[in-house]
Amino acid sequence: MIFYPFLANFLFSNNSLAVGLFLGSSIHDTAQVTGASLIYDQQYTNENVIKISTVTKLIRNTAMIIVIPFLAIKQNKVWASENSLSSILKLFPLFIFGFIFFIFLRTFGDFLLIQNQYSFYYFSESQWNSTVLFLSSISKILLTISMAAIGLSTDIHSIKKMGIKIFYFGFIIALFVGILSFSIIKFLIL
Repeated sequence: MIFYPFLANFLFSNNSLAVGLFLGSSIHDTAQVTGASLIYDQQYTNENVIKISTVTKLIRNTAMIIVIPFLAIKQNKVWASENSLSSILKLFPLFIFGFIFFIFLRTFGDFLLIQNQYSFYYFSESQWNSTVLFLSSISKILLTISMAAIGLSTDIHSIKKMGIKIFYFGFIIALFVGILSFSIIKFLIL
């Protein structure tokens, strides 16, 4: 999260699309993608990178809607034993439903208010835009709080017990994903 914004600027020399794609596709966690793009914006004053990297990561997250239930069904053979709606719904983590809800809310809000100039439950376009801007500001504050909470809850003794091999493994995977992301952007997109 801290190193990749500087690496992205070095590799793609402030190309908003390339940097946003790189940060959104090579960093694992959504909060870390947002944090890295905020670092990039603060260092290189390029707000477009935040939007591009966030959308890239959210597109990656959308795959969870298909992948998580598929893996759960394959692993647990739920379809064979219980083929009811409640057992199917248990396969989806709750955040997936929240994720889908907010995707539709933002999409329909933007479409109905901005594209078609309709009033939606007493919301005008300017009220919608100010609400989105306010929630975006709140999300940055909440992201900072959550990242601090994660850092403060880290137990160094537990990390030492895991051993150094897990860090080597994580580093190799992160390096592979970064190189793959760079290669695809450099040779197929640019």
